Amino acid sequence: MSSPQPPLFTLRLALILLLALVCGGIVGLLAWLAGDNIPAAVLAGLTAVGLSAIAFHNLIEDPSNDHGRGAPS
Repeated sequence: MSSPQPPLFTLRLALILLLALVCGGIVGLLAWLAGDNIPAAVLAGLTAVGLSAIAFHNLIEDPSNDHGRGAPS
């Protein structure tokens, strides 16, 4: 019997992507309302998705990575 494979998408990844998409949607909507230029609003939203995904990746700690905290010595 082989050991069970880890899930393709972890809960952390799903949360990061969801938050990034929400931020990108809000930025895109605000950009469209401000200028009524759809291509610029899409570009602003996609940029916000990428940048916020990086930010949320750094903010939300990976539970499988202990970083040496709490480990018995």
